[in-house]
Amino acid sequence: MEEVGTVDVLVNNAGIGINFISDISESDDEKALAEYQVNVLGTLRVTKFVIPGMLKNEKGSIVNIASFKGLYNMSTMSSLTYGPSKAAVIALTKALAKTYSPKGVRFNAVMPGYIRTDVAEDWPKGNMGSHQQWNFTRENWRTTRSCRTRYVSSIRQGILHHRI
Repeated sequence: MEEVGTVDVLVNNAGIGINFISDISESDDEKALAEYQVNVLGTLRVTKFVIPGMLKNEKGSIVNIASFKGLYNMSTMSSLTYGPSKAAVIALTKALAKTYSPKGVRFNAVMPGYIRTDVAEDWPKGNMGSHQQWNFTRENWRTTRSCRTRYVSSIRQGILHHRI
């Protein structure tokens, strides 16, 4: 790989969700593998590339973008394969933090919920889980602060701790 110089901060933001289904019989292995390759292996590969420089400098910060769908109680049938791939990003973040935080490299995972985009506006209600979840989400998009404190994660000593 080409030299990129010193990397002080890495944000692993690449991610896809393409295997949206309403019944397990619709699950597509190729789409599920693509989600895993981008969401998990992509995060791992880029992290693996920058860690040596961060360790050499004894400092660095890596932020992995996961999803609230990766939490144990938030995945739905429509995110049947996406949710576990984002759970793997959370687990990856915790494992790396345990090893590298004492050596000066901080790891955080950010778990955003639904984001108001043109694509999300066109989602059928079934893709959001229950109708109540869809209505709750749409209503919160109208507010200036859609985050609820019980869904907020805190970081202690570089290890992600989630409170529900």
